Amino acid sequence: MQRIHSSEARMFLAQFLSRREKLQMNLFDLILEKEDALCWSDGGSVLAAQSNERTPLWLWLREELPSDAMEQAAAWLAEVLQARPGLCFSADPNRCGGMIERVERLTGGCVRTDMRMNAYALLERPEWKETACRGRMVAPAEGHQAAMASLLRQMTEDAEGQVIPESAAREFAQVMTGSKRLFLWEDDGVICAMAMIAHEGPNAARINTVVTDRACRGQGYAGMLVSQICRKLMERGVTPMLYADAAYPASNRVYQKIGFEKIEEISNFSWKTAE
Repeated sequence: MQRIHSSEARMFLAQFLSRREKLQMNLFDLILEKEDALCWSDGGSVLAAQSNERTPLWLWLREELPSDAMEQAAAWLAEVLQARPGLCFSADPNRCGGMIERVERLTGGCVRTDMRMNAYALLERPEWKETACRGRMVAPAEGHQAAMASLLRQMTEDAEGQVIPESAAREFAQVMTGSKRLFLWEDDGVICAMAMIAHEGPNAARINTVVTDRACRGQGYAGMLVSQICRKLMERGVTPMLYADAAYPASNRVYQKIGFEKIEEISNFSWKTAE
């Protein structure tokens, strides 16, 4: 595994990854925008990149990875993890099992799965059902700040089990006021849901921060909002994609109902030394 420049990594991405793989590994688009991103490759079977040493590492492995490439990637990853024990990495769990076994043998440590995600993309424009919508999509205004802060706190508490300080939630709401990337769903004067276009790159636009207010759940508001965002993106010729926590079937069903197709899986991994 050799260190390469981000421009070389972008060429690797274009040459070796299929469209579906580019969608699955969408974070590469964001990472490789940075000219000083940290990138490594073996020249054709493995690509790894992270924005900086403090951010998670994203790792792509060719399907049916040759044994010599597997050994090389495992030795490199073992060295990286031992040098930075707190580092997390994301990869296709269906392709990296053999490499993880080698990493554990080389390090004597344990690689654990922290989260399993499904990568979804809207590959074909669905039949939009305008009449099914109750309410409307609105841009975030100053009067919505309390609702935005509340929705952010609910999302992190429910999805991550973490409590965001009110000051941080208010700061998020203030920063996103007037944003052209964040959208709200309003019904009868009540803000019911929130979603955001986290990043738009050459391969797709990634949607995240999808949350419905607890008092409004079960009525389809998140699906209405995401479908409207997708419509705007697809009218511009942009492919919408997102990651959904595999542990929450209900949220996955919302995206499937809109028309999202599961592309592949992504897992977040971390390494720790043996007890």
